[in-house]
Amino acid sequence: MIKAVLLDLDNTLLLNPDARFAAEYIRALDAFFREASGFTGAAATIRQIMDTITGSTGAGTQTNLQQMLAIFAAHTGQTPAALAALFEAFYTRVYPSLAGCVQPVAGANDLIQRLVAAGLAVVIATNPIYPETAIRQRMTWAGLPQSADLYALITTADVMHFAKPDAAYYAEIVARVGVEPDEALLIGDSLVNDIVPAGRLGLSTYHITPAAPAAAATAGGTLADFARLIQADDWRHRFQPRPLAPEMIVPQYRGNIGALHGLLT
Repeated sequence: MIKAVLLDLDNTLLLNPDARFAAEYIRALDAFFREASGFTGAAATIRQIMDTITGSTGAGTQTNLQQMLAIFAAHTGQTPAALAALFEAFYTRVYPSLAGCVQPVAGANDLIQRLVAAGLAVVIATNPIYPETAIRQRMTWAGLPQSADLYALITTADVMHFAKPDAAYYAEIVARVGVEPDEALLIGDSLVNDIVPAGRLGLSTYHITPAAPAAAATAGGTLADFARLIQADDWRHRFQPRPLAPEMIVPQYRGNIGALHGLLT
């Protein structure tokens, strides 16, 4: 039975034109680093970081933020601590200007409140390529509640050791939350980043689309459709466990290593 619900953020709980937002983010970060430190390669470096983090199949011993700062340090010659201070200044002073690129999704706040009230562990399962301060701002832009008591986990670069579309990212989440993969439901808009890798690990999935998918066997629809679905008393039992498969083993072990490092930290 479903005990935890993992909610993707962008284009699930928050309407975000990804290409436009990414372009504006990189432009703003590049301009900030030029002015603050004289470094002119921030745009290229951040693209390398995105490729490295999202394409990594590492062991899970470093957080995503540690990996990002190490790459920037190699390009700039500055210490990770100095770079962390620069990024903190960027996310405090400049990042809020990107709020105009996105729009909240109607009903997202109410959905989270209902899931929590039903006794479910709720996870904001956004791709952890941004630090907590950035994710918190995006949650504010989405009109989501901020109380830490509501969430079992918010996946940020500060705490996670893997990123989408690595199935180990989802394994790290369920290990941190304390449920088995077949007790978790992932709700997301991306087949590549959300539905396929989560399903590969054994999670149930609900695909956020403009309308219900053509295949009747595929669970999905709009966020409003999901909100209506959970009104039924037996809705958790509608998501049946996936058959166990050998390919689930490696990402689960890797995710457990990341979760162990996170818990120890």
